[in-house]
Amino acid sequence: MAAADTRAVALPLGTLTDAELAVLARPGTRVGPRPVMPVWSRLDPDQRTASVRDARASLLARRLLDPETPARRGVRRDLRSVLALREAAAVVVAVARVDQHGHDHWYAHVVRDVLLLEHVSADGVHRFALAAAATLPHLVVAAVLHPDAPIGSAATEAPVVVETGWLRADVALRSAGSTRRLAWVSSPRGTWCATPGDAAAPCSPVAPAVAGRLLRDDVAALVRGQAEDGR
Repeated sequence: MAAADTRAVALPLGTLTDAELAVLARPGTRVGPRPVMPVWSRLDPDQRTASVRDARASLLARRLLDPETPARRGVRRDLRSVLALREAAAVVVAVARVDQHGHDHWYAHVVRDVLLLEHVSADGVHRFALAAAATLPHLVVAAVLHPDAPIGSAATEAPVVVETGWLRADVALRSAGSTRRLAWVSSPRGTWCATPGDAAAPCSPVAPAVAGRLLRDDVAALVRGQAEDGR
């Protein structure tokens, strides 16, 4: 599954694996659990020990970690900034996506006017990019809705998940002390409002333009609340 197209608005920052993040990152964030680690979560304790050893060697070989400098100060400055943004975000938009090819996760970590994007593939690779927080509503719509969903009227029948070209996205809008959950199914045949966390529940057809507006409004309200809390 491809990540949302952010090339026009985001600056790529590089990649880290699950195991490399296990070496570098702290367990959680300000507003909830850290992003998923799909490969790491399947490893037993012995496998994790070996994986950490290999990851540390990889970080040293890539000159992302200085063996002579202790703790977090030994991490290369640009990578240290990525980790700091990831952990300091007061707002996080988390999107779990599934289609006929597989699944992935997409995150937007918001720190004031800065946006750290994180795409996590099923093979445990985390791709980071930087964008302006003002672009968040656009990026969330691009991540959640199928790019070929029709712009016109709502679908008139239930989505068929055995067909090709469908996308389900479960969305969590996280801020301090609050999480709002949404879910959408979209395809070239239409867009449907779904029940978060329940793929078997009935879906209600929604015009794609309405779905996009609702998503943008929800995200804008989330960011606006963060700004008001920061005053």
